[in-house]
Amino acid sequence: MRTSRTLFIYIFLLSCFTAHAEQSDSVLFKVTYYTNHKSFIERTNLHVDELVLEVGEQQTRFYSLYRRMRKERMDSLKALGIDAFSMQGMMADLPRSYYRYMVYNNVPENGKRHVECKHYHDLFYEEDMDIPQWEIVEGDSTILGYKCQKAVGTYRGHYWQVWFTPDIPVSYGPWKLSGLPGLILHAYDAKAFCTYDAIAFENGKGETLYTPKTKAQRSTREQDLKLVKLSSANSVAYFKYFGLQTFDTYTDRNGIVKKMPTHTAILLEDE
Repeated sequence: MRTSRTLFIYIFLLSCFTAHAEQSDSVLFKVTYYTNHKSFIERTNLHVDELVLEVGEQQTRFYSLYRRMRKERMDSLKALGIDAFSMQGMMADLPRSYYRYMVYNNVPENGKRHVECKHYHDLFYEEDMDIPQWEIVEGDSTILGYKCQKAVGTYRGHYWQVWFTPDIPVSYGPWKLSGLPGLILHAYDAKAFCTYDAIAFENGKGETLYTPKTKAQRSTREQDLKLVKLSSANSVAYFKYFGLQTFDTYTDRNGIVKKMPTHTAILLEDE
């Protein structure tokens, strides 16, 4: 069963990747990853999320399932005319996402990457699809029933250990990790800031792979990194950047006025 399914995927992918570039893209399969990631150096707790990689004929999309669930419910409540105060209570059962990014490969064209960044006002930037410098090393594992090989590599200041499966011959994975001869099913940042573990694989159902028609403001990767650092270290300056005024103090539950906390942000890219 595993062999026949893998062969089917392989033949199907080959036929799709040779399709004409102007054909509308559709989802071939989806991989869901469970992630633990850390936002600040000073904190020990990890945020959890479920992230989805949709692989299409030419493009991919990587996004937070938690964030998508919240947006879909919010849009539904708005359509019903629910007021903002009531909406808060109706959203309380959904998990929050602290994962800032939505990543598209081969968007807006082949060899380019489109990245949407969650800020007070959302930003996006485009860049070349550079890949980590990988070395395939000894080691094997089985993930979701697929035999996997081990690789290590560096990407923009982070050292990654990953497991990929040649049984699914696409060179993609979570975040911006790509360039191996098989789908990445597990990735671990050696600084222990972030891990991605594949927990589900499903074939597409012919749905169109969404491409961005964003209202976000065009920016740069460098500006996004500066804003992530600023939001952690100086919230007043961060909101001032977006034209808002805020306070540098707050009152805790005991009625004591305190300075807004400062943190050192952890970035997925240090370079």
